Amino acid sequence: MTFGQKLQLIRKKNNLTQEQLATQLYVSRQAVSKWEQDTAMPDVDKLLLISHLFDVSLDYLLKEEIDNDATAASDGRTNNLIDSIINFCRKYGYIAGYGLSAVSLYCFIGYVITLVSVIVFSIPPKGFTGTGGALFGSVYTILCFYMALSAVGIIMGMWLANYLKKRKEKYHKGGDSQ
Repeated sequence: MTFGQKLQLIRKKNNLTQEQLATQLYVSRQAVSKWEQDTAMPDVDKLLLISHLFDVSLDYLLKEEIDNDATAASDGRTNNLIDSIINFCRKYGYIAGYGLSAVSLYCFIGYVITLVSVIVFSIPPKGFTGTGGALFGSVYTILCFYMALSAVGIIMGMWLANYLKKRKEKYHKGGDSQ
């Protein structure tokens, strides 16, 4: 199909007259008529407007022939890829929950070791009256916050793993896939 044939086709599909299209593109009706008869081509800015107006690509408008089989095949591949990703997440998504729990547990253990080290190595000698207490207080507060955050990560990871595992079983038994 030529550009003019495609323009006429999509214009009619959208129930527009040449006059209505011309108004939307800020050109005369005669210009639209010339484009549809392939005696003239619109400027680039008008091509972009047409593309946006009818929600079609410039490739579709400008290429004489677009291989419909190739387009359908690429759509099929895209759909297959999306379906594959969704199926993978349904089958193995619960592993992400276990991973979150494992990373959070690792961090929690690291914070506990750090806190114990701070406590053991920050005991001031007798008679010391420096600012060590204030420093210890802020470090202690920060470490406790991170430990609590890690504990939440562990709990949420286990909940997520359990939820996704139940959903996987429900999906594979033929239940609602949501």
